[in-house]
Amino acid sequence: MQTASARAHETIDKVASAGSSAADWATESGTQLANKSGALAEACTGYVRARPLMSVAGALALGYFAGRVLR
Repeated sequence: MQTASARAHETIDKVASAGSSAADWATESGTQLANKSGALAEACTGYVRARPLMSVAGALALGYFAGRVLR
């Protein structure tokens, strides 16, 4: 009985350790994704501010072609 109990505790400890590692990885990946998306948004904002007419023309062209394809 004691052997089974000890093995059950070992298994639970292993599962808890793996879960903790996965949670740490997910948190780190989420932080990196947030940082990269913020940098991408800044780059896009800078481009639109520098070339507003070209940005509007590009958006109109993209919308036109998307509308033609999705019909």
